Amino acid sequence: MFTWFWRTDGFRKIAKRLDKVCSNGDWRLLFPEAYAEVLCHLHSDHCPLLVRCLEAPMKRGARPFRFQATWTSHPEYKPLIKKTWDGIFTAGCIQRSLNLIQSASLEFNSKVFGNIFANKRNLEFQLEAIQKRLEFSDDAELREKEEDLRAALNTILA
Repeated sequence: MFTWFWRTDGFRKIAKRLDKVCSNGDWRLLFPEAYAEVLCHLHSDHCPLLVRCLEAPMKRGARPFRFQATWTSHPEYKPLIKKTWDGIFTAGCIQRSLNLIQSASLEFNSKVFGNIFANKRNLEFQLEAIQKRLEFSDDAELREKEEDLRAALNTILA
């Protein structure tokens, strides 16, 4: 309902709908199903706005491998890669070795971190629900839960 919040001593005192989405007639003809969505706010006193255009979904091929920098923060990742690389490079085929490293990395990710993107969406959904409830009541328990969710989301984003 609101897009801007002013906090005083950690309490919400003022909430307004300040932020807007603008378009013109030509754009609306191109995207007749478009709508704006107010997302939860994290570090700013403004909520981000997301415009969803609802075009036909793109057909996607196989998802490319993406190295996640967060893997390197885990103490077991580097030894896993070293062990995998040392165990397979004896054949001298770099492509095969890299494919096995990729498989080991993906398996490590699913065991240690799980689906980070699903976890992020879940935390954002919970945070948004708490923030909507806080628009109508100033509950200390809800504020504490909001801060916990923000911290967890910041950890995932890092």
